[in-house]
Amino acid sequence: MGARDGMHDMFERDIAFAPGLALSNRRTGAIGYEMSNGGSIIGYVSRRDIAETIRFCPEADNPSDEDRAGFRHYMTPPNVKTRSSIGNMP
Repeated sequence: MGARDGMHDMFERDIAFAPGLALSNRRTGAIGYEMSNGGSIIGYVSRRDIAETIRFCPEADNPSDEDRAGFRHYMTPPNVKTRSSIGNMP
């Protein structure tokens, strides 16, 4: 087996937790997709949410430098220890 085989290497990859999985929103009926950043699930988004955001963009003010810095901080994943960083686990 190669170095990338096995469950312990799964945590090193930067992929979605459940690629292709869509969940129905019971309130709106829209299909929701998971958003993840690193090892964190940060929320769900639907095409309806994206369309409403695009419609709102022309009316919105440009974000300030503080707003952009806060967003960058929010989007930075936490420093979480993965199985591969801990070493061999039973």
